[in-house]
Amino acid sequence: MSLRHLVAVPALAVALALTACAPTHPDPQHPLGPENCSNGIDDNGDQKTDCADPLCFAEAACLTGTEICANGHDDDGDGLGDCADPDCEGQTCGQGCNCTAGERHEANCNDQVDNDGDGLTDCADTADCAGASCGAGCTCAAGKKKEASCSDSVDNDGDGFTDCADPDCAAAPNCGVPPPEAGHCSDGVDNDGDGLTDCADTADCTGASCGTGCLCAAGAKKETSCSDASDNDGDTKTDCADPDCATAVNCVAPTTESGHCNDGLDNDSDGLTDCADSADCTGASCGTGCACGGGARRETDCSDGIDNDADSKTDCLDPDCVGAGTESCTDGADNTCDRAIDCGDAKCAGNAACSGLADGKPCTADGQCAGGRCLTEAATGVPNGACSNAANCDVAAQTGCNGGICVASLTFNVCREKCSGTGLASPGQCRAGFACLDADTNTTNSNNHCEPLCTADAECSGSGSGYGCNPWSHLCEQKDKGLAKYGASCTGDTECETGRCALGKPGGYCIGLCNGQLKACGGVGVCYYYTAYGDNVGACLQGCVSTTNCRGSPYTCLDEGNGNVCWCRVVNESCTFDSECCSGSCNPFFGLTCD
Repeated sequence: MSLRHLVAVPALAVALALTACAPTHPDPQHPLGPENCSNGIDDNGDQKTDCADPLCFAEAACLTGTEICANGHDDDGDGLGDCADPDCEGQTCGQGCNCTAGERHEANCNDQVDNDGDGLTDCADTADCAGASCGAGCTCAAGKKKEASCSDSVDNDGDGFTDCADPDCAAAPNCGVPPPEAGHCSDGVDNDGDGLTDCADTADCTGASCGTGCLCAAGAKKETSCSDASDNDGDTKTDCADPDCATAVNCVAPTTESGHCNDGLDNDSDGLTDCADSADCTGASCGTGCACGGGARRETDCSDGIDNDADSKTDCLDPDCVGAGTESCTDGADNTCDRAIDCGDAKCAGNAACSGLADGKPCTADGQCAGGRCLTEAATGVPNGACSNAANCDVAAQTGCNGGICVASLTFNVCREKCSGTGLASPGQCRAGFACLDADTNTTNSNNHCEPLCTADAECSGSGSGYGCNPWSHLCEQKDKGLAKYGASCTGDTECETGRCALGKPGGYCIGLCNGQLKACGGVGVCYYYTAYGDNVGACLQGCVSTTNCRGSPYTCLDEGNGNVCWCRVVNESCTFDSECCSGSCNPFFGLTCD
């Protein structure tokens, strides 16, 4: 190798070394270079490592999932940082700062710091501090501190003036003409400057009020309210423990139980307390809506929504109330707690208001109804009975009813009460034990009627062992008649517990009705209900977990929108398998619909 080559090789190495060390053109987005956000190294030399480097704030590895409201970052990655993030509403955004309505707000108006960064400090921040405390005896007003305590010998607002010498105190009571002591006997101030304060000023305050439950007497405060559990005169003695109350009626121990049947004391020392002392307390009051009877407390006010005798039973749920009171025959309420309503209560028999009743009104006899027929609870299960028609009515002409609507039936059209609305509390609702039913899917033809559909035993006037609201039929009768339940095969209504057999389904299908708001069906039933129908009634179908719960093809376990039920789909309904269709055929040439 020549000398020339020996010289050239080192020169080339130096050139390459210089090239490797030459600075690169800075990245305007990362002037110090990029940062690896998860290697534990300060890659770009800005003294900030990984997630502490602002370049990493938006990286998935650095998102905490919880917004920190005072660090200037979008910690949870929702595009909103600090107070702008709804997560921070009401939270602190730093010392003396709170997040409110998406913005930082001054919370400490006396620390000489602009806590919310709006350029205004303490009282000067009028948006946040007006009316706020700026320290003891100081209030922010008109953008500055204002003296608020004018009798503590302290310059509270720091303006060099104390108490009445401060213009802020010009209107303070102690800075104007001294008022008389009379009328000011509990303010702790010698108002008339005679050296005597409040009750000690006997000339002005004797007999005057010194506060709630307190009067001035003999130069001192005296307790006058002896049953409010308060130390009204401030002598550390309350009610009967205060000598001022020695003669108060409630502080003198009674010696007889009579007249004291609700104080929890055995006043006559015979070993019997209150209502248990039947010799002295029978018939006596044991509190509001309560009377002693049979050695125990008895509910007497059965319509106030209060458990007056403290037996955990309120109003009509308390056996004390059954049969009590007087039944009003026209108000739609069970006034005597016997579960019978208006003219459906035997107590109203013979009442003039219980004749010529319109369709749907409670009844017990045909003669009460304008239509000549009462669908009694005992005979039909209709809760509290309902007036209807003795002669067949005309559905098309809507004739033959008395204030009601003619509803089609296979053998005899029935007059029912009209209704509207889908909720129990909606205008046009039905009475207790009924629900508003639309006989078709047309929500505009005003043909809704009240269908018997009880939801609780309390809606049934009858009684007896096993009697009440049947959970399958939702009629007032025996709660389980031992008949076929939802989904069972049937050939007629009488075979089903519900009294309803859907003959249009293969092999028949025992079906029921349910209240669309409460959605309660007996057993494993599922309430199949849609609000779009404009009424408050749905259908009870057999619930299921899988097809093995159903009785066999074509019934399969399908999710029909309100839960899984044993059902089969009809013509033109969408399907996936032949077994889902009542016809047994899911046609692939017509968009997979049942034939």
